[in-house]
Amino acid sequence: MSPFYLSHTYKGLGLLKMKLETKSDHFCTLFLCTGLTSAAELRRTVLSGKLPCCLLDAGMICSSFQVMVAVNKAVISLERKKLVTKSLQTEIIYSLSPSTNISESLRLFGAKDDSNSVVAVFTSDSSDSFLEQEESLKSLVKGLGGEVLQDNDFSKTLDLKSLKKVYQITDKELQVTTLEKAVTTAMSMKHLV
Repeated sequence: MSPFYLSHTYKGLGLLKMKLETKSDHFCTLFLCTGLTSAAELRRTVLSGKLPCCLLDAGMICSSFQVMVAVNKAVISLERKKLVTKSLQTEIIYSLSPSTNISESLRLFGAKDDSNSVVAVFTSDSSDSFLEQEESLKSLVKGLGGEVLQDNDFSKTLDLKSLKKVYQITDKELQVTTLEKAVTTAMSMKHLV
């Protein structure tokens, strides 16, 4: 059984919007943003707190499930008051990594100033707050020459070679499992190895 299940998904807004199955009601939505001329301004807006989301390097994301596993792990850590990092947003990035090194996790999975594709992850304790956030994000991304996609085809932005290197996934392993399963297994095993 997965660490959460999609009890509620919402169509129309974002790439995927779902209610996390945690002790408190938390909602999450993803937006795949491509064609950015520079993510630096987007990152500055997020770091200033004007856009309350987490920005991920889309090249290191193979599926929405990978992100949802990380978000769920981060929210559970927040609820248990056991964050390894200083905020929920950085905990999401940290949860994506197979490494326990925070700096390395942020460097590998966080959006960079020169990224042309990012995944914006919004979390909230209310499903109603996403509409305003989506409009702000779309406006900002459009101003940067990009667009917010409405599909979940991460193969358009995936850097398979880098992803396999970071998660130490071999071609032989991919003959018996999917990339998504190999990645989420590596994420889940972080504190066990």
